Amino acid sequence: MISEQESWRLAKMLIEEHGEKALRHARKNAEKLLFGDDIQGGAAWMRVARAVDMLLENQWTGRVH
Repeated sequence: MISEQESWRLAKMLIEEHGEKALRHARKNAEKLLFGDDIQGGAAWMRVARAVDMLLENQWTGRVH
């Protein structure tokens, strides 16, 4: 299980690497793990996806969380 801080760090890295497609990438990883019965791994990627979503939203609105 990855920490909350690691989730945010990974989210930032995904955005740097994949730009606006980072959210799709994180969700795809979560789906693969969840469908493969890796519930903890899927949940971790869902946390990363939420962090990516928040960061991308804040990037466009200028808000800081």
